[in-house]
Amino acid sequence: MVHLVLMTPLSPGHSVKQWRWEYLTYIYNSDSGCTPVEERNSKLLFELFRRHPAASAPSRMHHGFRRRTKPTIWYMSLLALRAVAYVAYGKPAHEDIIFLERSWIEWGGKAGIDEQSAKLLYDGERNRMCHNESCPRGRILHDRLLLVCRGCGQARYCDRVCQKQGWKEGHRESCRRLPAP
Repeated sequence: MVHLVLMTPLSPGHSVKQWRWEYLTYIYNSDSGCTPVEERNSKLLFELFRRHPAASAPSRMHHGFRRRTKPTIWYMSLLALRAVAYVAYGKPAHEDIIFLERSWIEWGGKAGIDEQSAKLLYDGERNRMCHNESCPRGRILHDRLLLVCRGCGQARYCDRVCQKQGWKEGHRESCRRLPAP
């Protein structure tokens, strides 16, 4: 399941003008342990993008976004937005999610991030990280080659121990090697 996660210190008394880009909303997979965004915070997010479309936002906002947004995080957020839009298709929230996706792409363009180059960077980093969420080495980028799952060819692991643990913790369900029930 995918959730919107709003990282902001805003309380109900704050205005969107006090927003800082370091508290920008990112979209993460629930596998990373993030919690769903509260409804009042999601309203702040929609308000932010509606009040400040990339085309007419002040240059200081463009500069802040460019400085704080890694292309890989931007791309991961875009993928998650698309996944949420797919799940919400036909529901009232679908239009809002499509609006967020378009706004995210527009802001990425203003930051000099295009989808193809961000995807290449994301794929490169993903191939250098252990797929096991509870890896003792943490979510670091490895310089050496990682073991690749023979079933799906997508998951990568530091060693055999991480591979076994990852299999037990959920990769078994998502791996293409096993036939669907």
